[in-house]
Amino acid sequence: MELTFHDVKYVHKFRDYVFQLPDLATKNKGMLVAGTKSLRIYSGERFPNYIVATQWTHKEYFAQYLRDVEGLLNGEQYACTVRVLFTVTPHYAPPDM
Repeated sequence: MELTFHDVKYVHKFRDYVFQLPDLATKNKGMLVAGTKSLRIYSGERFPNYIVATQWTHKEYFAQYLRDVEGLLNGEQYACTVRVLFTVTPHYAPPDM
């Protein structure tokens, strides 16, 4: 599972970037789970204002997705990005608990 926090600089160009994310995730065998539905802009304040969650079965698929996405995003400086990648381990509880 991966969470990406974006501090958006150029709203209109960033919106075009966001529209490409589902196809890029699918192309790299991942799934775009969620994204915030709108951008919140406050005058002069800099903070992450758009969040995307993706899900991956293998780190290699995520690495390829990341290469594709970074080429689009940071090459144009649409937003500053912080990514958090974490592993979810299923926990089995016996039926009597």
